[in-house]
Amino acid sequence: MLMTGLIRYSLVRIFRRMACESVRCSAWRLTLAAVLFFFTQPCFSREVVTLTGDPWPPYIEGALGEEATHGTVVELVRAVFRRLQDVELRLPLIPWNRALREVEHGTKDGIYALLKTAERERYMVYTEPLFFSSSLVWYTKNRFPQGFNWNSIEELTRYKVGVTQGYSYGDEFDSAIQSGDLPVVQVSTVEHLFAMLSKERIDLAFANDSVGYALASQSGPEVEIMAAEKATGTEVHYIAFSKKSDAKKLIPQINRILSDLRGEGFMDQVFLRNKRNGAP
Repeated sequence: MLMTGLIRYSLVRIFRRMACESVRCSAWRLTLAAVLFFFTQPCFSREVVTLTGDPWPPYIEGALGEEATHGTVVELVRAVFRRLQDVELRLPLIPWNRALREVEHGTKDGIYALLKTAERERYMVYTEPLFFSSSLVWYTKNRFPQGFNWNSIEELTRYKVGVTQGYSYGDEFDSAIQSGDLPVVQVSTVEHLFAMLSKERIDLAFANDSVGYALASQSGPEVEIMAAEKATGTEVHYIAFSKKSDAKKLIPQINRILSDLRGEGFMDQVFLRNKRNGAP
């Protein structure tokens, strides 16, 4: 009888241990299955693309060191990237020369609203054109009461001309500036350029048409800033990617989207809305 009780007790302990082992084994199997599931699932994280630039109202607006907040070109670029799947766009604003350097070194993926030059093509690849504009020669009515007109670069050499450092004004003017045939005063931002023009520290300033009109409207009633009729040239603006960035693979898709947006009339609508808000 005692022996029978001992056997029964031993069997109960064995079965209890087997049950516990079975539970632990099942829990381990469930944990292992969960871990394997997690690590074998495809990654759906969004690709982050960083396009940099500098404040350039009314095209690009916001504070240096922060994200672009609004502007005609900001709206266009965001519209393009909304149609790219699994791509997150960032638009930090930094000084223009630094923006060019960072794209050259590949620390930023690209840059937008810039002109094409031989030097930039050395380290960038371009989309199809984003938009077109003109570059004008700006002056104050105080300095030139009868207005200002010009016909050749040689005529401009008689005046103190201001430009924004790192900006392109077309091959002819870029070449004249680089060779010293057209002496210029270079400043870091177009806002600084127009401040110098307002204070008559320079006679003339080169600037994009819409940007110039936007800044001229902020100059105050005591200073009237005007533009000469003759443009320095037509400007073709692009999105460009660093040759060191994997994001350059997006260019064919971006070109198709740009074509679609033009065909839909979206580009015209954005620029028309900008004109209604005060730009020429």
